[in-house]
Amino acid sequence: MRAALALLLSALPAAAEGPNLAPAAEAAAPGPVRQLALAQEIHDLGLAREDAVLLLAAARLARGAELRPATGWTHEGAGTPAPEAPAAAGLPRDPASPEALALALMMAEGSPALADVAADVAAALERPAPGRGHVSAAAMVLPAGKADSWRIAFNGSLPAEIALTGDGSGNLDLTVTDETSAEICREDGSRDRAFCGFTPARNGFFTVTVTNRGGNETRYRLVTN
Repeated sequence: MRAALALLLSALPAAAEGPNLAPAAEAAAPGPVRQLALAQEIHDLGLAREDAVLLLAAARLARGAELRPATGWTHEGAGTPAPEAPAAAGLPRDPASPEALALALMMAEGSPALADVAADVAAALERPAPGRGHVSAAAMVLPAGKADSWRIAFNGSLPAEIALTGDGSGNLDLTVTDETSAEICREDGSRDRAFCGFTPARNGFFTVTVTNRGGNETRYRLVTN
């Protein structure tokens, strides 16, 4: 669907219109991309507090979305596709990873009641989940001080979600602009993750820019619905 929309938009003549942003509406239920971003926040809190319940909750949220390689995106910039890498040393950062679930199960061993709950959750996560949300993702390696730009099509009147997650070694900024260069989102704090949610007023292309403000090369994952 995303690739077909991009092809259709590319064939249409450009039109001079205002910012491609619909008026704010009532908050909708979080989509799969937002759930992934929330899962990451809960996972990090669980690690900080050594809380198995939080880690299990994060795993359930994260595994509610199925990541697929992005199609129809156009990339420009200094980043290169991230190679498949073995699990990093130390605590697992990906709440959907088998390592994260194993850590939660290990933390739960000290409480018989919690251990039973953890085992039930683990068994449920091993079964195919009906209704999993499909999201598009790209994993990249970005040198220090460099930026990547992605041209991505979104449907008008439908909520758009964009999440950025780094590997913990850098400071990543996220900016989203529409085809008129109007700024839709900007996340430029000191963290290596960001989320942008909005509703386009019409079908159109958006430029998603990821900038590495840190002093080291870093891996990141960009996810959209």
